[in-house]
Amino acid sequence: MKFRTTSGTKQRVFLRGMTLIELLVVMAIMLTLLALVGYSFQSFGRTTEITNGIQDVANVLNVARQIAVSRNEYAQVRIYGAPATDFRAGQFTALAVFRADAPYYTNDYTALLSAGRMRQEGQIARLPQSCIITSNAPYSPLIQTLISDSMRQILLADGTKGVAFYFKPDGSLDIPATNGTGPTVNALSICAMQAFAAAGKTLPPNYGIINMDRINGRFQVVRP
Repeated sequence: MKFRTTSGTKQRVFLRGMTLIELLVVMAIMLTLLALVGYSFQSFGRTTEITNGIQDVANVLNVARQIAVSRNEYAQVRIYGAPATDFRAGQFTALAVFRADAPYYTNDYTALLSAGRMRQEGQIARLPQSCIITSNAPYSPLIQTLISDSMRQILLADGTKGVAFYFKPDGSLDIPATNGTGPTVNALSICAMQAFAAAGKTLPPNYGIINMDRINGRFQVVRP
């Protein structure tokens, strides 16, 4: 309340402020808007990471196929599992390309993997922090095909496990046409680990699948 003078007299003027209920309503609206904005930014960030993860995988496949075709030799792709200390343990989170230090024209794994005969080409491509290549068979059947073959399994000095396959000199994959139960499906699924776990280890709404053609080694990216 304040006084206002009019023609020599004083009049009381009441200035109405916000009630407690109105203030609480405004605060609730602001908190809701902030939560929506935060969720939108988080969702956008995960979408960007998944896009980057898919691109990382695609880049490695392109490099390996190019080396195999241009050098007329076998080029190896290694897919590494997450370390035991990583919250993504049990899934795959990195890839690398290896090639022999001399031309090889066979997929003799014993010879190719012998000491000093394979060297890494470029850097290891590590997926963004939240991304995984899921190891679950329905979504990444290529991983399961490789795991089932002991000659394709890799164990690093730090205990990290991995699997490997080759691009042949003609660009095709050295993956068998059948896996004992039917034709092989050479697909890899990339998604966010948190969303994958929250969905009960099924593919969440935001994911990407890389389908590889065994005959020509080319691949296609599928996004929902």
